[in-house]
Amino acid sequence: MEVDNLYIEMTKQQILQLEKNKDAECLARFGDLERAKSYYAKQNGIYTAYIENIENLKNGFATPVKVYKMNRLPN
Repeated sequence: MEVDNLYIEMTKQQILQLEKNKDAECLARFGDLERAKSYYAKQNGIYTAYIENIENLKNGFATPVKVYKMNRLPN
């Protein structure tokens, strides 16, 4: 199945497991999830994102949304 562009909702745990298995790679960070969805829904590829816990951010300027490009559709 070939996909031109797709944004998939996934949990943080699912995304991190895909990254661990080399099926996804962190591409970018955004300030909010809606902007990330809007931008990547128009790009070629399969994308997903999660919001990092505020406590895990290094400083007040850090962007909490981590966007991942997936190498394949999840099972």
